[in-house]
Amino acid sequence: MADPVPASDTDSRTYLYRSSLNFDHGSPRFLVTISRVLEMQVFLVELLNHFEFGMSEASKKIRRQASVVMVATVRGEEEKGVQMPLKVKFAPPEEDF
Repeated sequence: MADPVPASDTDSRTYLYRSSLNFDHGSPRFLVTISRVLEMQVFLVELLNHFEFGMSEASKKIRRQASVVMVATVRGEEEKGVQMPLKVKFAPPEEDF
């Protein structure tokens, strides 16, 4: 049985790992879960090293819209549906020490 959803933000930080990083189904499943988490972390680090992320002009017009869940839409462009405008560009190469 899965753990209940945490009530506070401090509990939610460990919720993912508490539910998935256990030995309930043996060590092979635990190792697969660990490798998936590490792979995602490596992917995110590579994205952050090679790209710069910033707000675009449309980002200033983002509004929250109530639905089954809260979604982000751009004011005046609701017919386009859910959007989260983001400016992405290549990061300048870093100098080696």
